[in-house]
Amino acid sequence: MPAKTQIVDFLGDQALVLPGLLDEAIVGNERAKYILSLFQMAASHAEHPEEGGAPSLKADREACEIADPTFDRSVGASVTDGRGNFHIPSAHRLVAVLDDAMEAMLAPLSLLASASKESAALHQQYRRRLDRLGKARPAIIDDMLSSETIAAMTSGHPASGDGFHILIMDLHKEINRPQSEQSTEVLQGAKAYRVSEADRSLIKAFMTGVNRTAPLKFDHIGLATTAARSGSALLIQNDLGTTDAHVLVVRITETTGVVAHTDIHLQRLRFFQSLLEETGIRWEELRSHQGSTIAEGDLFYVARGRFEAQDNETLEKFMERLGSRLVFLIDWNKARKRLRLLVPNERAVKILPD
Repeated sequence: MPAKTQIVDFLGDQALVLPGLLDEAIVGNERAKYILSLFQMAASHAEHPEEGGAPSLKADREACEIADPTFDRSVGASVTDGRGNFHIPSAHRLVAVLDDAMEAMLAPLSLLASASKESAALHQQYRRRLDRLGKARPAIIDDMLSSETIAAMTSGHPASGDGFHILIMDLHKEINRPQSEQSTEVLQGAKAYRVSEADRSLIKAFMTGVNRTAPLKFDHIGLATTAARSGSALLIQNDLGTTDAHVLVVRITETTGVVAHTDIHLQRLRFFQSLLEETGIRWEELRSHQGSTIAEGDLFYVARGRFEAQDNETLEKFMERLGSRLVFLIDWNKARKRLRLLVPNERAVKILPD
């Protein structure tokens, strides 16, 4: 499970996490199929180079969001040693992409495993199959693959009775089931899942604030928003950029909103709290947590605040204000470091916009 998703799981629940994992699983399915097709075409071209016209599969690579353009040369540059072995440029890295794609396809089943004994058994079944296939695949040295290895991965009827191609098809069927149950709509840029009419006004208020100030981030990545109904609560998540631990989740029950914000920078959390001082939100004591999934280091901090609204109108105003403040957290650390060249660090933090 990606680190960003695990942080959301830590703050929220499956209603927020599952849609993202399903989206990643669908992309994983496309990537896995692209890799297997490339290996098949590479072997065919290596055996019959005289036929020419080796496809680059560039369009397929771009469609499944693989950024590495060197893969486009793999088919045309593949050669055989005449003994059933093929040198496929970038084969080792391509298999690494395949393995990541398979893990992405398995991730939704892993999340759902806690729902029931049947779900847990289903996940274990696929986990064992993937582990067994991975261990059975010979190590790739110098980007060499044998015809037997390629056949074992790509065939719909492999000699062993199971293979990556079959596993991909089976996992795709399992992914389609929960995916079909997710009703998705877009509300002013936010992806919303199974929300009520009352939820929509709160989501729109939040996104009104986000969209009003979003241009201030210029071309930086960030502010992607997801909303989902989970039982009696509406959950709203904002990614706040690319940093793994930098996530905000709001849980709204009736007219109460609980804001949870994680970050690896304690000062930025305090800065965020200062942006909402005038709203009347009540903050709990800041807490630190250890999390090995965080790429920047194990330690991250959590700020939780509770806003009690008198009515829905007051809650909507708070949500709009909250959304409008998030852009100031993007590139906050870079801005602080640059200001620190001119003024002391404490002064730099105070100068940053509020």
